[in-house]
Amino acid sequence: TQQQEKLSAFMDGEIEGNDIIDAIKHDADLQAKWQRYHVIRGAMRKEASVAPQLDITASVAAALESEPAIVAPKQSRWR
Repeated sequence: TQQQEKLSAFMDGEIEGNDIIDAIKHDADLQAKWQRYHVIRGAMRKEASVAPQLDITASVAAALESEPAIVAPKQSRWR
């Protein structure tokens, strides 16, 4: 998309970034790409301080939401 191209150009220092910074603030996909681009750039420059972060909260929440509820049977007072 055009926003992704602007983001890439901004990361490369080819354009000024006020509009792309505003777009990043309001777009979760662009935020994720921004983070990935920084990780990739850090790895290419062999920067030790760059460590990828793994956030699985959304996928775990979605998986739990799709799981059927399992209800334990009621225990009888008589055996």
